[in-house]
Amino acid sequence: MIHSVDISNYSLDQRLNVKLENALLNVKNKLVNTREFQHEDVGRKPEKIYTKLILVIMSFSMSCFDSQLRKFCKQLILDFQRAKLNRNYDDIML
Repeated sequence: MIHSVDISNYSLDQRLNVKLENALLNVKNKLVNTREFQHEDVGRKPEKIYTKLILVIMSFSMSCFDSQLRKFCKQLILDFQRAKLNRNYDDIML
């Protein structure tokens, strides 16, 4: 099972928060090679691209959260309806 692999001893940390910290350090220390930008980002400042990256990540995270929240609410409503239905059957049986 891949989710049970312990990554704490690996030297290359690929978690998102670590990558974002490293990217921000590169931007602050002016280590970004602007000649390697994608076509749509040519001419933009690295700070603007970093901000755009953060906004994309936040937007994606919020849509995932929203999706999970909707699933949870639907399940909660279904559970409530089932409980009410079961209670009605119990009332009939009494």
